[in-house]
Amino acid sequence: MLRFADWGFSGAARHTGRSAGWYVLSGLPVLLLVVLIVTGGTGAEAFLSGKSARTVTPVAVRVEDLVMTVDAEGELAAVRATELGPPPLKDIWDYKISFMVPESTRVKKGQPVLGFDAQQLQKSLDEKKAEYAEASKQLERREIELAMQIQDQELELAEAEAKLIKARLKTEIPGELKERISVLLSALDLQGAEGEVAKLKAKLEGTRAVGEADIRSLHSRRDRAKARVEELESSIEAMTVKAPQDGVVIYKTGWRDEKKKVGDSTWVSEKILEIPDLTEMKAQAQVDEADAGQVAVGQKVTLRLEARPDLDFTGRVRIIGSTVSRKSWRALTKVYKIEVALERTDPKLMRPAMRFRGEIETGRIPSLLTAPREAIFLRPSGPVAWVKRGSRYTEMPVRIGRSNKRLVEVVSGLSKADLISPVDLRRLEPRRSQGPLSAGA
Repeated sequence: MLRFADWGFSGAARHTGRSAGWYVLSGLPVLLLVVLIVTGGTGAEAFLSGKSARTVTPVAVRVEDLVMTVDAEGELAAVRATELGPPPLKDIWDYKISFMVPESTRVKKGQPVLGFDAQQLQKSLDEKKAEYAEASKQLERREIELAMQIQDQELELAEAEAKLIKARLKTEIPGELKERISVLLSALDLQGAEGEVAKLKAKLEGTRAVGEADIRSLHSRRDRAKARVEELESSIEAMTVKAPQDGVVIYKTGWRDEKKKVGDSTWVSEKILEIPDLTEMKAQAQVDEADAGQVAVGQKVTLRLEARPDLDFTGRVRIIGSTVSRKSWRALTKVYKIEVALERTDPKLMRPAMRFRGEIETGRIPSLLTAPREAIFLRPSGPVAWVKRGSRYTEMPVRIGRSNKRLVEVVSGLSKADLISPVDLRRLEPRRSQGPLSAGA
């Protein structure tokens, strides 16, 4: 823009003694002369060139609701998701990851998705298998040995019983038919035979009892070894975690916002990945501690995914956390955790752990005269707006009231349907004065 100072209007008139009008007529373009005539010829007024005017699209002052909001940010999560981690095994607390399906992989039910190092379990399994095999052999040998002992003793007992019968028959012969000495000898033989039978019966029962006890002990040892073998085999199989359902694999982050990788150690209660149900999502948001008092269950929430900031998703506050926590291990900011129930889920666009930003509607003031925040400019004397009057913009002082991130309440200085500039025209084209600027054609 051409200004009087650019042409040395003031200084030249003082030093040469010539009239200011001479410089105007001799130095300024004819277009500027026309503008000076139209604006009344005052040197304190400036104008906006047609080229610059075309870059300014005015906005209207409107009567609308002023919506008060609180900022929120966070991540999406599935309403229903299966979290996977190390299997809870006996006497094992520390696990080492040996296999992980790449994140975002689509998997089928039953497909291996996570594995842990089972070398120590395999070593124990080999030892227990050897113990089981040895116990089985010992049991088999003892059973055979006991069967042979019982068979031999039963033969001895049978012979003794036969002798007993023979001796008993001898004693049953009438005395008048036998000599006195023979009778006595037969009685002694009978007594001896009876004692031998009783002895062999007791021996046989003892052999059976001891053998059966040994066999029970060997059975117990073998069964314990077998149970441990089965337990170790089951544990080794459990070290390969399979997908419980069809879905997409999502890695979970720890308290330091880090994800596990192959070779990392973990513990039994830690969750490493999840397979979510993508048909229904929720939003897990964080609200600054200073703003949390304005949030209530049921308030409307508008979210925009960082991956798709052009789309809005709406929902309602479902749960407000009862405790304050740090925003993250890196940030000391204190926040409340908010759970938002979304009104709809788009499985094609929405994935768990997607970041979002949004606003929670904490209040609504109806029917206020409002202007865009960017169309109100601060001056040392107070706020002003550039108002379009015909083909010109005039800087007008205004009084403002409540505001949100987008709109400000206009208490006075503007009227409904006024058109105002969203840019500060002082910055668009420097001026010496604060007079009205032409809006151009």
